[in-house]
Amino acid sequence: MTLDMTWVAFSAVILAALALGVIVQVYFAPKTAYEWLITAIGASIGAWFVSELTWSNANLAFGPTWEGLLVVPAVIAGVVIGGLAEAAARVLETTATPA
Repeated sequence: MTLDMTWVAFSAVILAALALGVIVQVYFAPKTAYEWLITAIGASIGAWFVSELTWSNANLAFGPTWEGLLVVPAVIAGVVIGGLAEAAARVLETTATPA
């Protein structure tokens, strides 16, 4: 696995993941105030990892490339893994009940 993504593309992945996290926080009923962060971390790791992983597998490397970022696999993985991180956060987190 070679790291072909530039810092510009990695910054775009982080910003897109943060935007996904904010969308989830605003439009869904969050249990805690930091669910957006869990979603953003999951989405950014998923998008980065899949984009870098697909360079070694020619069957998965499809769609446009920008600054070393495979856009289509990164978007798909970011949404899927971000969604899984959000689902896991919803299942594992508990709401604070007043005593």
